[in-house]
Amino acid sequence: MPQPTISIQKLFPPYFATAREFIRQGIARTVAGEIPEATTLAVLMAETLPRLVNAYGPARAAVILSRLAHDIHAGLAPNCQQQ
Repeated sequence: MPQPTISIQKLFPPYFATAREFIRQGIARTVAGEIPEATTLAVLMAETLPRLVNAYGPARAAVILSRLAHDIHAGLAPNCQQQ
């Protein structure tokens, strides 16, 4: 039996591609400005975590972060290399 196809549009919220491009452009500006990668990552986390908790609540945000941690540890996250 053929598997149903999933539209990529349904996997992401509206304007995902546009927002991702804005973020990528901002990251590119930090690289061009010679801001260390660790600093950029720290800022991204500092900006993201409160928004994540605000959007999903503390319990759901914790579940999301736990799943992300598991996937990273297991080598399942996209573009993830185990060290």
